[in-house]
Amino acid sequence: MDKSEIRNIVIAKRKELSKVAKDNFDNIISRKFLNSEIYKQCKTIFIYISMNEEIDTKTIILKALEEGKRVCVPKIDIKNRVMKAVEIKNLSQMVETPPFGILEPPTFDLKLDIDEIELIVVPGLAFDKNGGRVGYGGGYYDKFLFQPHKSKKIVLAYDFQVFESVPVEKHDVRVDYVITEKQAINCKE
Repeated sequence: MDKSEIRNIVIAKRKELSKVAKDNFDNIISRKFLNSEIYKQCKTIFIYISMNEEIDTKTIILKALEEGKRVCVPKIDIKNRVMKAVEIKNLSQMVETPPFGILEPPTFDLKLDIDEIELIVVPGLAFDKNGGRVGYGGGYYDKFLFQPHKSKKIVLAYDFQVFESVPVEKHDVRVDYVITEKQAINCKE
């Protein structure tokens, strides 16, 4: 299967999830993540603000802020076609930004360098146990993650998003860990 076929399959499966099942899976995945050593040990986290059928990350963001962690989220620089990490203090000031309609900080004022971040929560549609990832196709995360850094990269996914293998190109950056409602995978083992 190619990336577009995999994307279509996963998008369809996510849309089929009932609200009850989604909420249940999201709670399990969030709890596993928040109880993980990788999360507990980090002081600065980069995490996307979930939308549509993605696993809810807003609960995780609020908990991390409550625990005093530095939290930064993506903000797209459309002109230069790159993504920056911007620190936030709350979710209430986020604005919906075209062209993707995602919630972002209103400015780049609190921008962090990637080497200041210890843990990056990476979105995507499909993953494998070797850290392969099929994203949404924009390339923003691959460009961002390609910068030199020591951050651990983790994915929160539904179990049906984990495939035996996914197509990976040389510019695709692999993730280190995958957490689903059924398993926690260390992709480095």
